[in-house]
Amino acid sequence: MERKIKVLFIDDDTALGNIVTLALQEFGFEAIYFSTLIGITAFIREFTPDVIVLDVEIGNKNGIDALPAIQEVAPQTPVIFVSSHHDTAMVVQALRQGGFVYLKKPFEIEELIAYIERLAQTAKPSHQIEFDCFRLDIERSILLKNNNLFSALTPFECRLLRLLASHLGQIVPREKIMEELWHGETTNDKSLNNYVNKLRKMFHDYPRIRINTYRNQGIQLILLPK
Repeated sequence: MERKIKVLFIDDDTALGNIVTLALQEFGFEAIYFSTLIGITAFIREFTPDVIVLDVEIGNKNGIDALPAIQEVAPQTPVIFVSSHHDTAMVVQALRQGGFVYLKKPFEIEELIAYIERLAQTAKPSHQIEFDCFRLDIERSILLKNNNLFSALTPFECRLLRLLASHLGQIVPREKIMEELWHGETTNDKSLNNYVNKLRKMFHDYPRIRINTYRNQGIQLILLPK
């Protein structure tokens, strides 16, 4: 069975949110509705949507201002902005910030569906990250090598590898990694170091892949040239 396109719709208008979400579900999408930005990044990590539809004004919050935080956890997921604000400056701001489309309310559901289908087809799936001959499938917590199963991962191993691979070549601060793995819960460096060592052992036979630890800075996944 073909996997359904996953859509996250975020809008504080609950009547509109429920109507649009139901319409998307009836069309065949796996659609979920959120009426607030509270806890949204944690939910995006778990749901891994293919497309996010985001209202510009959510209560006293601004969806455009929230986009950088969303892009931190879903850097490859396209965002469609929807808004009752029609001024050009707002449209330009949303698109420059990283939005793919700006739909002005009221919009036709058929138009929204058309944009979702196009963006879901052209965007690289946010639930998969590729590096060298490997592909991390976040939804199933598995690592594939040349499309064959290489290793099943624990949730913590998957989160750590996802964060490092999505910032390939960059030093990811330890504080950011702690937040990604434990969501603010109390832990210690020893636990993190144990997971880093597990990943190093996993790639022991692949010298092109290095995981470097920098004291008081962070951790880096690099791909050495052939």
